[in-house]
Amino acid sequence: DKIKSLLIQSEEPYIPWELCYLEDAALEDGGKFFCELFEVSRWRDTERTQEMVLDLPLKKIALVVPADSGLDASEREADYLKSKAGGSLSVEEIQPEVMALLRAFKQGTYDVFHFVGHGYVDSSRADPNNASIELKGGQSFTPDLLFGDAKNLGKAQPIVFLNACQTGL
Repeated sequence: DKIKSLLIQSEEPYIPWELCYLEDAALEDGGKFFCELFEVSRWRDTERTQEMVLDLPLKKIALVVPADSGLDASEREADYLKSKAGGSLSVEEIQPEVMALLRAFKQGTYDVFHFVGHGYVDSSRADPNNASIELKGGQSFTPDLLFGDAKNLGKAQPIVFLNACQTGL
């Protein structure tokens, strides 16, 4: 009851720690997921990792929402984020197309990338590199597109928020 937040430092990026289930006979339902019990954050602990950033500037948010996703709540979520813009916070809509997303990554200036839409994982293969998010017109964005100038995405050490199906896989 005293622990409120959990910081996970790990060398691997693939284990969905937030979805680890803690069984506890003392709980009414028998257990809960980490993300239900704690404020969970991760820090990838590698030799190349810089010092932990304790200040999250949140000044420039990139919003990626395919209008043709068919998801009822996606427009409300986008409107909510856009309503937070003002003062030192800007929320910029990025066209949900592969080339537009690559151009935004190349800039390396966004503090947050917020995606709302469909995500897919080939469950026959356990490799997260086979995952994709669906952009406008059924275009797929996959991890293998993160090369060259697109790697500038990491310059600002952004939070990447994927509100998409199967992202926990």
